[in-house]
Amino acid sequence: MVYGTREHAEALREEVADVLAPMGLHLSEAKTHVVHLDEGFDFLGWRIQRRRKRGTSQHFLYTYPSKKALPSVMRRVRALTRRSKNRTLTELLHRLSPVLRGWAAYFRHGVSKRTFCYLGEFA
Repeated sequence: MVYGTREHAEALREEVADVLAPMGLHLSEAKTHVVHLDEGFDFLGWRIQRRRKRGTSQHFLYTYPSKKALPSVMRRVRALTRRSKNRTLTELLHRLSPVLRGWAAYFRHGVSKRTFCYLGEFA
């Protein structure tokens, strides 16, 4: 739900729980939160948040990689480029390229330019 009060969201959560129950599914209390879009939330590696557009007074919904997504790919790059492995440059690039291309393809639809620049410098 994107529009309404906290009470509306709580009522909707109960309705969703009632719909999921016959299917043998349930909402996890630890993972299900009611937040305002200005606070933002993380979902499937994305940070979704409403922010003011720079230079204007208008607010827009932005999606960008979450704080956990970048360190995750950086750990993978570090693991693939360990000096103790003694790989040739060709072999290293063949292993590293799919990881970086896949991560970039997943996050290309959001506001990711700064993150991509940082990851490019890191790699």
